Amino acid sequence: EIIKVSEFIVIDQIPQFNDVNSNQQHRFITLIDIVYDKKIPIAVTADKDLNELNSAKSLKEPFKRTISRLYELTSSNFNL
Repeated sequence: EIIKVSEFIVIDQIPQFNDVNSNQQHRFITLIDIVYDKKIPIAVTADKDLNELNSAKSLKEPFKRTISRLYELTSSNFNL
C-alpha cells in the first residue's frame, strides 16, 4: 500500500504589518511568492481575516497579490 503524505507549511499568527515592521512584511511577501511558485499548500492563522490584515504603505499593492496567493494556497482544492 502506498500512502502519499502531502507536504505543507503552517504559518501561525500572521502579524499585522505597518511602516515599522515593513522589512518583516517584505520578507513575508517573498516567502509567499516562493511557496506559491513551488505550489506548496499552507495553513495559516491570524487574528483577523486575510482581507483585514494591515500593510505598510509602501507595500500595499504587492501585499494585495500576497493576500490573493494566500487564499489560493490555503484553498482545500490546492494540492492537499
